[in-house]
Amino acid sequence: MRTNIHRGVVTRTDLNCEGSIHISEALIEATTIHPFAAQKRNINNSRRIETYTLPSPRDSGEICMNRAAGYLTLCDDLVAITSFGCLDERSPADHVGRLILTDNQS
Repeated sequence: MRTNIHRGVVTRTDLNCEGSIHISEALIEATTIHPFAAQKRNINNSRRIETYTLPSPRDSGEICMNRAAGYLTLCDDLVAITSFGCLDERSPADHVGRLILTDNQS
């Protein structure tokens, strides 16, 4: 695990947008999630989906599930968004994943 946004609140869904998750730029910077594949787990209904992340306006606090992710998620659902990465064989002992706990407004 590289990073995890834990208990983020879904603020919006967009069923007409290309598949992805829009996350406020401030959250992306805090977690170092880049436009890489990310796994989204819905804490409310246990559904999972893998997709990529895109930035929303910096201070919007937005976590928006698009297209397929939007069909599996409702506004106000709690989610965990995790990104993974490869480590050099010498560095696993030094690796510390980044965990971001959000408030009720993402």
